[in-house]
Amino acid sequence: SYDDLMKQMYVVTASGTQFSGAIAFRYLTRRLPRLYPLAPLLHIPFTLPAWQWLYRQVAIRRYKIAGKTGEACDGDACAVHLRQ
Repeated sequence: SYDDLMKQMYVVTASGTQFSGAIAFRYLTRRLPRLYPLAPLLHIPFTLPAWQWLYRQVAIRRYKIAGKTGEACDGDACAVHLRQ
């Protein structure tokens, strides 16, 4: 749903497998060369709950982190996330 997509990213592979949130980011670290340096860190055993928490914190604040506040935000597009 739209609400789910606004909460976290989703990755759908060619075979139809779906990943979301921190698991999707972890998957991308094995597929995108620029993210290769993060792969060992994100694949440490038993750390997924910590990465999921961190992912949620960044996702909640993504517009602020990207500098999309005030005039930089296009109309009402960021209002939902910036709680304006």
